[in-house]
Amino acid sequence: LNGIGQSGSGSYKVYTALLDQTSTNAPTATVLNNTLNGTITWTYDSVGSYLGTLTGAFDDEKTFVQITPRDYGRTYDMFVNDINSIYVEQVLADGVQTSVDGLTKLSIEIRVYN
Repeated sequence: LNGIGQSGSGSYKVYTALLDQTSTNAPTATVLNNTLNGTITWTYDSVGSYLGTLTGAFDDEKTFVQITPRDYGRTYDMFVNDINSIYVEQVLADGVQTSVDGLTKLSIEIRVYN
């Protein structure tokens, strides 16, 4: 599809990556596909919280996000934070939902539909 997906009523731009992170370092992304109009910059926000920023890229009405965990002892949340950023959160699946650092090849996909 040359980097642009097709869906019933239109197309979308896509960003697919594997995120790794240790200590309080910013996540590093192994980008598998990026047809967005720029590169997402990943930063460390707080324990277990990360932001992916690309100015003006994420229309809340047209952006789909998906996260696929590799560590089933943790739970994840990912959503459009605002027009400029995506928020990713990681917590232990311990019943208390304790925030925790450290990502290992966390699979994410962001689609921005036309």
